[in-house]
Amino acid sequence: MAGATGCPAILSVQVEVVEPLHIPSAFTPNGDGLNDEWLITNAVFFPFCNVAIYNRWGELVFYSVGYARAWDGTYRQVPGEAGVYSYQIETGPGVHNATYRGKLTFLR
Repeated sequence: MAGATGCPAILSVQVEVVEPLHIPSAFTPNGDGLNDEWLITNAVFFPFCNVAIYNRWGELVFYSVGYARAWDGTYRQVPGEAGVYSYQIETGPGVHNATYRGKLTFLR
């Protein structure tokens, strides 16, 4: 590529590849060792993310900044009710800022 003066010009672009979040649509916290926590894959790449989970009445049952601890289906240290919950995940500040909303099925 030549510049305005006819001299070679070099342009470099830095590309940051970030793995996308994988947000499961269901989990089964029944103590069998399989899917006992709602694990959001790649949340570690978003250290300032906010994760909020609401029951069917809109009550906040889980909240985490950074998602260092996955939700195990408890609310106030008591096993939660099976059913459909809503979630909102904000990935945090920066160029990768995004908000994800959806439904989560909690099975026993």
